[in-house]
Amino acid sequence: MNDIIAFLTQHWMLTAGFASLVVALLINEMRHFSACQAYTPQEVVNQMNHHKAKLIDCREPAAFQAGHILGAVNIPKLKFQDSQGMLSVTQFQHKAVIVICHQGTDSPKIATKLHKAGFKEVAILEGGLQAWKKEGLPIERS
Repeated sequence: MNDIIAFLTQHWMLTAGFASLVVALLINEMRHFSACQAYTPQEVVNQMNHHKAKLIDCREPAAFQAGHILGAVNIPKLKFQDSQGMLSVTQFQHKAVIVICHQGTDSPKIATKLHKAGFKEVAILEGGLQAWKKEGLPIERS
């Protein structure tokens, strides 16, 4: 323990730089997670019924057609990588938006992009469509 303290005091600039880097990374991660809320399937139903939330399903068209939440709009995740794809969702900018993916892994990235693009109310379905199905909630096939 004395060796660690001696190292830290002898290399105080290195220690301060490392501490600053850790703080900067923590702040960056906190911003990432605070950009959007994560709703349970029951909370999504509440948002749909009482707040007229718009659902954006970011899965591929084939997966969307195989089964999706009633009223969801399919905009595949690849469309969010270019400005043209972002234009397709600007009509929802002043509404509550909930992003849905298969398991809840892709939706946080897209929700963060929407938040950075000026969307005020952005959330994700925690666990994605899998969590929705697990709760026994209805899906629609097209």
